[in-house]
Amino acid sequence: MNLEGQLKKGVMPDLSGMLAKDALYLLENNGIHVKLKGCGVVASQSLVPGTKYNKDSQITLELL
Repeated sequence: MNLEGQLKKGVMPDLSGMLAKDALYLLENNGIHVKLKGCGVVASQSLVPGTKYNKDSQITLELL
């Protein structure tokens, strides 16, 4: 299943390796508030991949 499909089902995908702008666009369009630390590509994320999330959840993305 692709990233968009996972988000539509309320499941957090693995965002590692994504460009910050792409991850930001994808997450915010699905109702998730995003906090970025650093710049570049996603190295880690505060919501563990595979876990369920609610609309209006917040995620912190650490970038390299």
